[in-house]
Amino acid sequence: MNNGKSLRYNEALGSFGKLLRRSLFTVLLFYCSVYSPSLAQTTKVDSLQSLLKSPSCVEGVPDLSAEAIAREVGRGGCIHDTTRINTLNDLAWELQYRNLDTAILLSSQALALSEDIFYALSEDAGISDNSSLGKRSALMGKAHSLWNLGAFYKVQSDFSAGLVYYHKALKIYEDLEYVKGISGIIGYIGLGYKQQADYPKALEYFFRALSILEKSDRKTDMRYWFQNIGTVYFDQGNYSQSLEFYSKALRLAKQLGNKRSIASGLGSFGNVYSKLGMYPKALDSYFKALRINEELDRKSSVAMNLGNIGNVYHEHKDYAKALEYYQRALKMDEELGKKRGVARHLGNIGIVYNNQGDHSKALEYYFKALNIDEELGNKDGIARHFGNIGNSYCDKGDSAFSASKKLRELDAVDNSHDTVVLTTSNKFFTVALEYFLKALKLDEKIGSKSGITTWLGGIGSLYTKVGRFKEAENYLLRSLAIADTIESLEDVRIGNQNLSKLYDTTGRYQLALKHHIKYTTAKDSLFNQEKSKDIGKLEAKHEFETAETERKRLEIEELGLENERKSRRDNLQYSSIAIVLVLLVISMVIVIPSGRSRRGISQLIPLNLIEGVIFLTFLLFFEFTLVLLDPYIESYSGGEPAYKLMFNAVLAGLIFPLHSFFESKLKKRLAR
Repeated sequence: MNNGKSLRYNEALGSFGKLLRRSLFTVLLFYCSVYSPSLAQTTKVDSLQSLLKSPSCVEGVPDLSAEAIAREVGRGGCIHDTTRINTLNDLAWELQYRNLDTAILLSSQALALSEDIFYALSEDAGISDNSSLGKRSALMGKAHSLWNLGAFYKVQSDFSAGLVYYHKALKIYEDLEYVKGISGIIGYIGLGYKQQADYPKALEYFFRALSILEKSDRKTDMRYWFQNIGTVYFDQGNYSQSLEFYSKALRLAKQLGNKRSIASGLGSFGNVYSKLGMYPKALDSYFKALRINEELDRKSSVAMNLGNIGNVYHEHKDYAKALEYYQRALKMDEELGKKRGVARHLGNIGIVYNNQGDHSKALEYYFKALNIDEELGNKDGIARHFGNIGNSYCDKGDSAFSASKKLRELDAVDNSHDTVVLTTSNKFFTVALEYFLKALKLDEKIGSKSGITTWLGGIGSLYTKVGRFKEAENYLLRSLAIADTIESLEDVRIGNQNLSKLYDTTGRYQLALKHHIKYTTAKDSLFNQEKSKDIGKLEAKHEFETAETERKRLEIEELGLENERKSRRDNLQYSSIAIVLVLLVISMVIVIPSGRSRRGISQLIPLNLIEGVIFLTFLLFFEFTLVLLDPYIESYSGGEPAYKLMFNAVLAGLIFPLHSFFESKLKKRLAR
């Protein structure tokens, strides 16, 4: 749904008035309950739906306290329309990832209702300003509805429409001087611009949100915007600034003890380290983030970590490992329905195939990824896929040119083959240039320095191949200048390599040597034997820690089962001992009767035997009690022998009188 349509829809809803609104709500509520089975299982959704079924109160200044609402609804009473607006928006928010169309309809209804209340208060009560409680509540409800709608259109990847709603909500919050709302919606506006890759605008709004939050010391929100600012700088290729803000975000995450945020921060550090060519550090950060996300069962984040680990292996030319991690990430995001992630992984798999020389397969993956990102309106992804498609066609042109060169070296009689191959090569180069220019134009529009330097370099390299040397030099020098500015070691390496080739081709050997030395220096910084060893160690460490975690989990499970078996065995033994003690007592009572039969019994059972049985019974009772109470005695005494002896003495002191009493009673029974 585009912005114009959504606005016309809202205007139409407002013009129909309350009758249509409530009719629509009834149908909507029926739709939610019948066609969304998952809602019936959600307590919060059920509660919100139940609240909305309550009749509306007589118009007036509403009592919005939670206690008043619960009291009135509990009596079968009414709810005010302002409360209905908030409830509609709350229900819409709960539904956004289950039934987005219904969520949009609910917040649209809330928006129409808030506008009706506002205009009714303005006209009927003659209130000209917005200071009254009723009008302020209506405006707050309207801003809430607009914020919701902005978020819902963002979920649909309609970022332009989302921004229109966000700006309208901001205007209301500013009029009401509602600071919390202002800081929140400003940040969301920044996210909208970030999604559109309008990085200068995104930074402007993020810093505005941050300046408000710093006054209130709301650390959770501050961490979030620090993280987003770091991401914008990263997307721009400003890695020093990116690390600065990622560090601030991670520091706050650790202070708050928020594992999810810590994992996110570690992943971000890995991205920067990877771009700077610090691959062992990147891999270490990714593995740490992966372990936390696996522990928290955050599958979407796990998929992202897996993809990033694949990137490191790809940069280190370990294509088998890279494909393994990319495929795992792709499968996970496909199961989750995460289209952006799917497009990213498809593109990365395409790069691996292209580097392996399978250009046709690479293009197949690139175009799949491009279709998804075009559907989502993801400009950053579209630019990346355009450039990668250009790379594939450029490599296909190189292959065709090499084939032509071989034919010429063989002095083939039929030169028509040579001509056909050269023509094919030029066609590939032409298509490659077309896609490079499209990628460059899009990245220049969104301000992505990293993308700009990459595609400038690609165009410069292509112009070198087709003999347009002056244009090639211009593009390559521009690319290298940006790479130096953003401190991207990988782009510096590629830029110097391309310039060295250009100057060698054109006979400017001194410049060729100069840039070759710079290329070698950058290459040695990125790839060396020591780093390969470090990466191997990190991988082994990760596999060991993963295996160790699994071993500990199984060990804990086995220990739990063993404790359960021990508990059952102990309970059985305790029960048996208790039964034996009870039987001993009963047998003594039965065997030592009173009355006329006592003499026969006395002759059969000597008195000292009876005393022995009584002593044995109480001894067993004493030991049995000690066994039962031992864990508690151990806990209270701290394992100190003196304290344990004292507890045992107290217990013996309690049992001894009972033993004496029972023994004297039996002796009297026998003596009668």
